[in-house]
Amino acid sequence: MKTQYMISLARLDDLTVKARQKWGDTPQKIKTVEELSELSVVLCKALNGSPGGTFEAIVDEIADVLITVNQMRHHYGEIEVDNRMEFKLDRLEQAIERKTV
Repeated sequence: MKTQYMISLARLDDLTVKARQKWGDTPQKIKTVEELSELSVVLCKALNGSPGGTFEAIVDEIADVLITVNQMRHHYGEIEVDNRMEFKLDRLEQAIERKTV
């Protein structure tokens, strides 16, 4: 049985600030693009049955993406990003409701 961990948002935020302070915004933007690309590659491998497209590889890349995207959220403004996410979630919810009626 796998152990389930709960993400500590305080820890995530603390490490996000420390990463930005240590490496700066531009290198972290580059790292975010790299992680997004790696997720894209591993998802493509999974879809076409290539080696390396395993469940574990996908989960690993999703974790990397979420960490680096959170850094971008801090850089560009948590309130702005969160507000835009709420708008997009509302739009998604409306689309789902239209499809089920």
